[in-house]
Amino acid sequence: MKKITITFITLAFFAISCNQATSRQAETAKNETVATNCEIQQSEENSNLQDRFIFHCKFTELSHQFDIEMTVEHFFDEPVNFHYFWRGDSVAVTLLIWEKETRNLLDSIVINPVRVMLSPLFLYEDCNCSDAISFSTGFNADKKIIDSHFGSIVVADLNFDGKDDIAIIYELANGGSFYIFFIQNEHNQFVKDEFLTERMMFFPTEIDPENRRLTTVTRAGVRWVGERVFELDARSQWQQISHEILDVLYDPEYVG
Repeated sequence: MKKITITFITLAFFAISCNQATSRQAETAKNETVATNCEIQQSEENSNLQDRFIFHCKFTELSHQFDIEMTVEHFFDEPVNFHYFWRGDSVAVTLLIWEKETRNLLDSIVINPVRVMLSPLFLYEDCNCSDAISFSTGFNADKKIIDSHFGSIVVADLNFDGKDDIAIIYELANGGSFYIFFIQNEHNQFVKDEFLTERMMFFPTEIDPENRRLTTVTRAGVRWVGERVFELDARSQWQQISHEILDVLYDPEYVG
């Protein structure tokens, strides 16, 4: 059973980290094998084309089964301003998933341009690809989770079949980060799971293979969190089996 501790920053419990610089240095050292390439493609003057900011990440430590190459494109109606990506127009993400041993292309995932993804990986002006985590290999798995943001891309076995699955962030909300979940099927292709994407939405704080359950814990107000439990039944169908509102004043487990 994998259970992740989350820190919720609220008006009642406000924490400022004093070692952010040290943490960033540690993350950079941990991600030396992640290849990054960035480029800006600006439209010509008087052109109807949008400005674009493009960067590429290669992830080799998120899975023992495959590697991921990701391309992120920002499209802008206004001139590029690296400090204010959230003013951009839209974002498109493409993943190429390669079998680790043979280097055969297993699948590709294309997320068509959507309204801006307010995510650290997609916002860094220096194209930092470190906002990734894997509960399969343990890569970055010890990082502190704040307000249910696990990373821009997360790898884990979410349906308990021994195959690694992929979650991609598509929005940061008040309660935490929303994800699109892609489940690896028997043909090693990645299929969007509508239930997890539309109903669970948040990445689970607890992955329980023994009981085939996923648990999410998200902010539900200044001093409350909502805990929901989802179970994969014998027919391999997801269902929500519980939903509780917990007062963090009396449950220090949810307060860092």
